[in-house]
Amino acid sequence: MTPSRLFIRNLPFTTTEEELQTLFQPHGQITECHIPVDDLKRAKGYAFVKFVSMEMAKKAMEALDNTDFQG
Repeated sequence: MTPSRLFIRNLPFTTTEEELQTLFQPHGQITECHIPVDDLKRAKGYAFVKFVSMEMAKKAMEALDNTDFQG
């Protein structure tokens, strides 16, 4: 995993990529946001958010780590 890519876990299964982008965008420019799905197209409860730089990813992690989201 690259240093500018964050692993987000314990997400509600109803979370969308757009909602994650809205949450993370204030902390830096996002290049990729992905929520893996199973064979039935159901979210697996985790995601990856990739930023332009490691500094932006670190800023997002410091601001949002251990915070509640949709829960």
